Amino acid sequence: MRVLLDEMIPRALGRELVGHVVSTVQREGWAGLTNGVLLDAIDNLFDAFITMDRGMRRQQRVTGRAFGVIELRAQSNDIDDVIPLCRGYWRPWTRFSQARL
Repeated sequence: MRVLLDEMIPRALGRELVGHVVSTVQREGWAGLTNGVLLDAIDNLFDAFITMDRGMRRQQRVTGRAFGVIELRAQSNDIDDVIPLCRGYWRPWTRFSQARL
């Protein structure tokens, strides 16, 4: 599965997503884009977008896109706060990714 991490997500989370192709907004050259422009750029390039932006769903159209949006609600964007929230996603993502091949 192709996963994109938003600007506020710690890059170290990418190392935890073993078996997936992970990139960051910064690596793609999209840092600083407004949410709407960013979501349009992601379409058809990634399968999942991980963000901590709580306003994204209210401010932007996220339904009907070619990728899923995962909004993490952690106390902070410290890796130690983020990883426990994501552990339950690893296995389902792997099964989903394999089923799509």
